[in-house]
Amino acid sequence: MKMKNKILNLSIITAFVLLYSCGDNDNSIDGILDDTTSGAVLRTIELISNEIALGDDNASFSVILEAQDKMNGKLMEKVEVYASFKDNTDDDTDYSVEETFLYNLLPTNFTEGPIGLPRTTVTITLNQLKQFLNVQDGEFNGGDVFEVRFKYITTDGRSFSWENSSANILGGAFYRSPFRYNVNVTCPFESSLAGTHSYVTTNMSRPGASPCGGTVNGTVTWFDTDENGAQLPEGTYRISDFSFGLFESSCWFDDPAFSNGARIKWFCKNLLTLGTDQYSETWTYTIVSVNGAQMTINFASTYNETGTTVITRQGNIPWPAIFQN
Repeated sequence: MKMKNKILNLSIITAFVLLYSCGDNDNSIDGILDDTTSGAVLRTIELISNEIALGDDNASFSVILEAQDKMNGKLMEKVEVYASFKDNTDDDTDYSVEETFLYNLLPTNFTEGPIGLPRTTVTITLNQLKQFLNVQDGEFNGGDVFEVRFKYITTDGRSFSWENSSANILGGAFYRSPFRYNVNVTCPFESSLAGTHSYVTTNMSRPGASPCGGTVNGTVTWFDTDENGAQLPEGTYRISDFSFGLFESSCWFDDPAFSNGARIKWFCKNLLTLGTDQYSETWTYTIVSVNGAQMTINFASTYNETGTTVITRQGNIPWPAIFQN
């Protein structure tokens, strides 16, 4: 039997969710395409990737989109692609970039999909986002966000994007047409930092004694398991001494700065400290430089114990590339 005219009805999406059960390869889309005089959508077929690993210029945002309007996609004049950048890093400089036009997708960039509607795969690399938005390395970090937005322009002069679409269109079970996507900057874990690393600590001081302790040579162990032998989350390590020998030196003649729960966390280009030492003091590490297997750190406690240490990675293996100067 001949299929009736396929016209999209955005107003009966709820009924569609209840009744529609065919897959992409089923051409029986009568129930979805009933009346689209009110708009056009870009359905998310697959969000392939919305995470970009810091340091990988070839990492990309990628999505498969399907165009739908009352003429089964033939009303499309073009789809405009925009991007912006949100700097979420907590420092003194905000490198955020307002939304910028990138390029147009034309009907010729789409091909007919399994249900007769135009589909395309959009891929935008980190390198392209940096060039389009003029964002430089060092101006973005893990936790920052790029945003990619699409605007559907029809041949009769109308435009559709997230700001003039209903909740059913933006996040409904079928359409999933948000028109905009967050692209999260993440930090790759290239290898485990666990091991017993050697250090040379200098420039030590404590309240009432500055300087103190001279030069201390020793080792510090970063464990990838907790006190009970359970695996810690990737990038988190139990540490045997927050102070890199300062406590054991003539500054205090004490036990290492440690307690259950003493941790360091690898976050992008930084080492964050978690937990406290045996005196409930917390510590801060600032990476000064990294050259091959040697990492120079300035450290300080909330009790104002400070020092500089050069940590050589176990086996003289270079620290991960993300740290290297």
